[in-house]
Order: sequence, then C-alpha cells, then structure tokens
Amino acid sequence: MDSKQRAKLKMYRTIERFGAENAERVAMIPLFEDAFRLFTTRVAAIGYATQQGEMVLKGLQDGVPVREILCRAGADLAAAIAIYARQQQDKELEQQADCTFFELIYSMDQEMNAKLAHIHKTGMSRLSELQGAGITEGLFELFGKLLESYRKHSGKIRNPAGVRREIRMRQYYLFEEAEKVLKQRLDKTIQLYKEAHPEFVYNYKYSRLNLYPSCPSTQITGTVRCNQKKIPIPGALFRIESEGLSTHTDLGGRYHIKEIPEGIVTIIVDAPGYVKSRNNGILIKRGLIAHLDIAITPQQIES
Repeated sequence: MDSKQRAKLKMYRTIERFGAENAERVAMIPLFEDAFRLFTTRVAAIGYATQQGEMVLKGLQDGVPVREILCRAGADLAAAIAIYARQQQDKELEQQADCTFFELIYSMDQEMNAKLAHIHKTGMSRLSELQGAGITEGLFELFGKLLESYRKHSGKIRNPAGVRREIRMRQYYLFEEAEKVLKQRLDKTIQLYKEAHPEFVYNYKYSRLNLYPSCPSTQITGTVRCNQKKIPIPGALFRIESEGLSTHTDLGGRYHIKEIPEGIVTIIVDAPGYVKSRNNGILIKRGLIAHLDIAITPQQIES
C-alpha cells in the first residue's frame, strides 16, 4: 500500500466512525443507510486484503520460511471467519474455523496441509455470506495459490514477483470499488439530508476530506454544475471571499485552486444566467486537497 492509499484508508475510517457515531441519523434515509453499509463492507475488504498482503510481502522480503507465511495467512483467515461466525451466532461455522497459528505451525507437514486446506474449503463454501463482511474471494484465491505452490514446489513459492504484483493489483481494485461507492452513492445520497439536517451534511463533508502526505500545499478542487439540467458550467467564476483568490471553470465545469490559506472560508460562484451561489463555513486545512462540488440555479426569465 502506497502513501496515497494509506491516506485514503485513513479518510475511509473517519467516514466509518462518523456513520457509527450518527447511526440514528444514518438510519433515517434507507438509501444512505444502504450505501453506508456497502461502503463499510468495501473498507473491511481493504483491511483484510491489506493485512494479508503486507504479511505475505514482508515475509517474502525478510526471507521468512514459506511454512510460517502460510500458517499466519491461514490463521488470519480462520480468525476472520470465526469473528463473522460469532457475530452471526453460527456455532457450526465457528467450530470449523477454530484454528490458531500455533496449532498450525507446530503440526507435522501433512497435518498442517490438511488444516490449511480445510480453512480454504470452509471459506469458499460460505463465500456468499462472508463477502458481506468484507471477507472476499480474493483472500482465498491468494491463499489457495500459496498453498498449492508450497505443496508442488517443495516448500517454496513459485514466481514470488507474480505474487507481489497480484497483491498490489488486488489492493488497487478494492480501493477503486470503495471509491465508486463513496462518489456514486454516499456523496449523492448525503444530499437528501441537506434541507432538514445541514449540519449532518457539513460534518460528513469534513470527514470526507483527504490528507495526502505527499501534498505540501493546501488546495481545493471540484466542479460547478447546473442543478436543474445536471450539466457542467464552463466559464463560471469560482472565488474565495476575503482571500483574493479566484479561477474560472474549464469546459468540463472543473476548477482547481492551489496554495490557499487554511481556515474557514466563504466561497462564491457566479456565472452568466445563473443565481450567484454563496457557500459559507467551508473548512480548509493545511496540506489537504479539499473537494467541493457546487450546483447553481438558473435565473428566472421574466415574461
């Protein structure tokens, strides 16, 4: 996981905490609640994949015996399944996943292989349920490949470079899935609270800010669209009041201002044929790339 992914995951966790702390408010609108539940599943999937991937990558880098890497991967999967089973009060599944690292590592090779194969089989047989808790097929696929390679190649992992590539690609796609839910569902359904609970929307947007460690400057970016036709507005004036900073949107309605002071600012958007938009209380923090999409209303033409 690179620094940008770590920063994104930190932001995802902040949104998760925000939702958990405001569970009653989240439950008021089923569309938002469903989106939030799916988002937490996607974040859990990233967490499990990161735990497995970093353990395998570090083991390969440090020359850890493949047997130990396999046992740790198997024990982690068993623990994840057992946690899900306890949450669902599924005693049978919990017993099937009852296996620790020390039980595996101190087993004879044949017994260890059998136990690891059982963990893999158990997970795959209940995959449709487990995926709802973020325990994805990819976890078992990688584990199965490592186990097969260990058996066929005398305790070694064949093509470790391919394993590293697969881990990184899997993390990339999991982040992409989380981003889709965030942008296409959460960011849209949060607007349903805007009229009755504006403070809830504001706090969501605050938790939504992403701090990139590699970004030394404070920036703001986003789009300006027509709230009736849902089309981008090129040439709109985007201005940060009292700071003397402004820019115009491009053909896609996008704007981007770099090197802005931190603090709480007022943003004004003005475009010919549209009502001027004034957005108060926008929080800008040092080192953040703040994202703000603004919809403005066409002016009424008098007859």
